[in-house]
Amino acid sequence: MKVRDCMNTNLVYAEPQCTVWDIAKLMNEKHVGSVVICNPQKELSGITTDRDIVLRGIACEKNMQTTPISEIMTTKVITATPEDDVTNVMQKMAENQVRRLPVIENGKIVGMVTLKDLANTENVTDTKVGETFEEICGCGCEKPQKNAE
Repeated sequence: MKVRDCMNTNLVYAEPQCTVWDIAKLMNEKHVGSVVICNPQKELSGITTDRDIVLRGIACEKNMQTTPISEIMTTKVITATPEDDVTNVMQKMAENQVRRLPVIENGKIVGMVTLKDLANTENVTDTKVGETFEEICGCGCEKPQKNAE
């Protein structure tokens, strides 16, 4: 199955000069935990999550009303393409410990694929989603080591 078949195209966008305050209000209004930061041509600049606002904004005592989101957004964004296989995307999520990947086609953002999207996909097993989640959050148990006798 391809990312195109399960990605979400209903994204919330903002420009890099928006303030942290603007983004927090936008997240609240749209009931989302992330906002894609891009230029008007939909070329990806970064992504901001509610966690970014807390850890890089509030905890660092940034002025929410004057600090541009570009100061706290994630700029080294791991992405997917619409043609990527969902199994490979899940591996990419696990390796990079992220729950969402912007989907880029021809240099522009066209969607987002999240762990939730994958969990709601018929062709992805609950076991595989659970394993990916455990790898993302580091909450899995260590596998027992076999004795080298």
